[in-house]
Amino acid sequence: MGIKIGTVFTGTVDQVGEESIQTKFFMIGVPLIPMESFFVLRDRGNGVDGFPIPLNGKSVLLAYLRWGAFIAAIIAGVMAMVTPSYRRGPADFIVAGIAVVAWGLLTFLAGRPNKASLARRLVFKAATGISATPDLLPSHVASEIHESLQKNPMQDSAAWRFVASSYQARIENSEQARAAAEVAWAQLGGGASGTSSLVADDQNR
Repeated sequence: MGIKIGTVFTGTVDQVGEESIQTKFFMIGVPLIPMESFFVLRDRGNGVDGFPIPLNGKSVLLAYLRWGAFIAAIIAGVMAMVTPSYRRGPADFIVAGIAVVAWGLLTFLAGRPNKASLARRLVFKAATGISATPDLLPSHVASEIHESLQKNPMQDSAAWRFVASSYQARIENSEQARAAAEVAWAQLGGGASGTSSLVADDQNR
């Protein structure tokens, strides 16, 4: 089996459902050079559907740490196994065990969105179908979504005001719109009620 040379998407962070942030790396056996990050709408196995975003430092760092822990676990395990059986003891597997635990924590716990970020992204998801925050979207995509929001206003909804103001702030770079978004978010009380109301409204349309 030869060493794979090419590209790979790895460093998954901030995952909400199928959506996440991943980074495309040039690899020679292992990821070496980060090329660009993507907001991933769905993972196709041999690639992703999504759009490029600025290089994401958290994704890059966790990609290196996860692969480093994985490789360290393999090397430590092999070294322990090649130790003559009469000299081999539990202590020989300590490093491999630590590396495996580190890999598990880095893969399954690190990089998850915190509760506040998750709540906001769920509101965006319920309102627009995409959980990405407006600052991650290309300008033309943000503009299209903003226009769509204006055509289907829910003026009495704090969730709608939060989402619409967030997109307006992204498009116009408006501090007033940012302040309006934060006021609407405070009225949501953390986002849970806003998410529920938007989902219910979507199901009724």
